[in-house]
Order: sequence, then C-alpha cells, then structure tokens
Amino acid sequence: MGKLKITEEQYRKLKNNLIERAIISEQTSSQIREVQNKLNSCFNAGLQVDGISGPATKAAIQKYLGL
Repeated sequence: MGKLKITEEQYRKLKNNLIERAIISEQTSSQIREVQNKLNSCFNAGLQVDGISGPATKAAIQKYLGL
C-alpha cells in the first residue's frame, strides 16, 4: 500500500478536526479546566481557567501538542 498524499489544506482540516472532536468536544467543563490549569502550569500558556474550550484553549493545545 502506497503513502497517502494530502494537500496542506487537507492536513490543516484533519488536524483541526482531530483537536475539536477527539480532544475538546469529548471533555466535560471540569476536564477542560484541568487541561487549562496544566497548560498554564507546565507551559505558562496564560489561559483563563473557565472550563470553556474557546479559541485560546484550542490554540494552546495545538501549540503544545506540536500540531
């Protein structure tokens, strides 16, 4: 089986969908607060710990996962 070739745009969409579906949308507010706390303590992410998976939280997750 050969390698799958995708465009940069397809890669970006896959990456965003992975973060949104697998990491963000499956979590409770309490779990999101825990993630925000960990990002702040481990990476000084500067996130507001509110349990809401907004754009800043999503961007921080992408950055620190290297996605």
